[in-house]
Amino acid sequence: MTPHIRLISATAISIEPVQQAFQALWPEARLSNLLDDSLLDDLRTAGHLTPAITRRIDQLATLSAEAGASGILFTCSAFGPAIEAARDKLNIPVYKPYEAMVSHAVARGERLGLIATYTNTIEEMREAIQTQSTVTTKPVHLETRLAKGAIDALESGDRKTHDALIVECARELHDCDILLLAQFSMAPAATIIEPQAGQTVLTSTACAVELFKQQLGSSFR
Repeated sequence: MTPHIRLISATAISIEPVQQAFQALWPEARLSNLLDDSLLDDLRTAGHLTPAITRRIDQLATLSAEAGASGILFTCSAFGPAIEAARDKLNIPVYKPYEAMVSHAVARGERLGLIATYTNTIEEMREAIQTQSTVTTKPVHLETRLAKGAIDALESGDRKTHDALIVECARELHDCDILLLAQFSMAPAATIIEPQAGQTVLTSTACAVELFKQQLGSSFR
């Protein structure tokens, strides 16, 4: 039986990078997609996570489970608390896009450099890293950079500028031993970052795929 991973997205630009990661790292998994590209607009308009948006996240997760998904991966980092609430109601693995990367980075690094293209993502991931550090009693130092203008460039079809802005941020974090590229849409930029000696570049896509493969791969052999 083939494992079925449902990808739930709020923007189309997150889908291809994670599909590529699955193809490279776990091609046996069967992928399906749900896209609600009004979610981000509604979140931006409201300025915060509303009960209505939280209900919609819950409905998307429930629909995916009822469709037979073995696991659910949300590809957008802006809906963390809503994803957690939806996960509590289901009996299959449900993950936020950056969870696996945060666990990996805290376990293996001391000076972490986080790059994101959304301000809200930085704050949400800062909290996630602090929580993971506390739970594992592993102290870490975190530096963050916002790649200003990158997401606007990508949404207008200019990936070259988007990736160049991320590389510029990476250069500023040369003292960090692990660089974290926060969003799925940022993953392709990892191929053009030139890490410092001893520095590791993590993408949320690859870490998420590896986590699902570890959890579900042996169950479907």
